[in-house]
Amino acid sequence: MGQAQATIPRSGVSLPCPAPMSNVTLRLFDRIEAARPDWLDLETRSLTCLYQTHDWLAPWQAHVGSRLGHQPCIVIGDMDGRPAFLWPLAIIRGRFDRRLEWLGARHGNQNPGLWTLEGLEQVRADDMAPALRQIALHARVDRIDLANVPQTVHGKPHPFSGLPRRLSVNAVHVGPLDEDYDALLRRRHDRDGRRKLDKKAKALARLGPVSVKTPQDPADVIALLDVFVGQREARARSSGIPNVFSDPNLKAALQAMLVGSGDRPPRIRLTALEVGGLVRATYVTGISGGRLYGYSNSIAGDDSLPFSPGIQLLTAMIRQAAADPGLSVLDLGLGDERYKHAWTDPEPLLDIGFACSLRGRLALACGAILATLKRRARASRLFWTAYRRLRRMLAPVRTN
Repeated sequence: MGQAQATIPRSGVSLPCPAPMSNVTLRLFDRIEAARPDWLDLETRSLTCLYQTHDWLAPWQAHVGSRLGHQPCIVIGDMDGRPAFLWPLAIIRGRFDRRLEWLGARHGNQNPGLWTLEGLEQVRADDMAPALRQIALHARVDRIDLANVPQTVHGKPHPFSGLPRRLSVNAVHVGPLDEDYDALLRRRHDRDGRRKLDKKAKALARLGPVSVKTPQDPADVIALLDVFVGQREARARSSGIPNVFSDPNLKAALQAMLVGSGDRPPRIRLTALEVGGLVRATYVTGISGGRLYGYSNSIAGDDSLPFSPGIQLLTAMIRQAAADPGLSVLDLGLGDERYKHAWTDPEPLLDIGFACSLRGRLALACGAILATLKRRARASRLFWTAYRRLRRMLAPVRTN
């Protein structure tokens, strides 16, 4: 698409969809704001994933994606003249090929796209390949590589599930919020687990008054974001795990999401656990489609660490969420951290991909081999424990 289409009309570039989707017209946009009205309208009529909302991806693209050279390719599918689905894609120029990926996938989690019930009922899995190939032809890409696609959406099989696919390296961790907190606690934790949780909460309280705070004033939000990044950076130095939030562009995107714009409320929020007047843990969360999304957290490496302040904060947030009738699912995202298993279970995701050229076929083959190796490594507790231990051993060397 590129610079030649920088002045495309608000209606975008129209591509009639091949049969059997003759009742669908695809519109493509190379600017997020051009698709904004339909995007926001669809969010009111679909079960939207936080990481594919307009107010998540617009700041991400402005601060991160544009600097990486990612070109938005927003696809809207119209049925009977009204948007029925939206796929926020991006054209990415790699070292050897051009590909279509999900916009913002580098710093998000699962990627279902936006679908109305009407769209799901009328679109079949067999229809997707010709539609995506037509988009790929227009975008002049070598392959399509759509990572972390849920197997179901709105309780129905995802329309992409009929495309060439493999299991994603990571699963998404989700659990129910459809009962009161005490019942949820008893179902997810045995008596010994509940006792340990209570014991640590009492030990934490001995360090000083305990409170959970979610600042609203922009200045306070920005100050807490600095604490979040600082705690993540300190943790990175001790563990050897890189701190993705040390990137000032990603931090700027998070700040924009946390503060919001003049006509839009904040997309996410940052909550802190204070003990004795000090911030001991933080959590970045968001709400979308009846889900509470836990995006990322931080903990202080101080005298509160033995009492699991991060777990105590998450527990307090789950207690509050379980009392909210508008929430039914807890989503702790990707990554097989131990604390997630206490409240959620892993749900496998799919990586959808197919080639549009010889270069694309070679790239997909290499990617499939790498993904298999990563999946096997993560499945081996022995290997993964040794790998993490090695990273901690090497951490001081990396930071000198």
